[in-house]
Amino acid sequence: MNIKLNGTVYAVGVASVSRTLRRTEKYRVTTEDGRTHREVQATYMDFALNLGSFGSAEYDRLMSLLRSTTDDIAVELPSSHTGTETYVGAFDNVSDEIITEDEDGVLWDNLTLSFTGTEPLGV
Repeated sequence: MNIKLNGTVYAVGVASVSRTLRRTEKYRVTTEDGRTHREVQATYMDFALNLGSFGSAEYDRLMSLLRSTTDDIAVELPSSHTGTETYVGAFDNVSDEIITEDEDGVLWDNLTLSFTGTEPLGV
C-alpha cells in the first residue's frame, strides 16, 4: 500500500495504522444534579503509521519531506467507505531503527510516524 503526502505518492509498504478520534470542547461542566454538560468544538483524527521495509531511495525522499516541512501535511489514507480520506495535520514524532549495515550502506526500518490532526473532520 502506498501513502500520499501533500499530493505526492510514496511507495512505502504500510505495516499498520492505528487511529484515534480526539475531541476538543468549548466547555464541560458538571451541574449539582451530577450531570455533565459539554459542547464539542471539533473532532480530529490522530494516528500512527508504522511503515515496513522499503528502498533507501524512497526512504530518503520521505525523510527529506519530514525533515524540511514545518507546515501542516495532507495525508491520504485508505477508507472503508469512500476509497480514501484526507487528513490535515503534523507529524509530531518520527522514529526508526537501523536493521542492517553493509557495503551498500545502512538500511533503516520500522519507521513510525505519529500524526496529530490540526483540521477538524468534516471541514
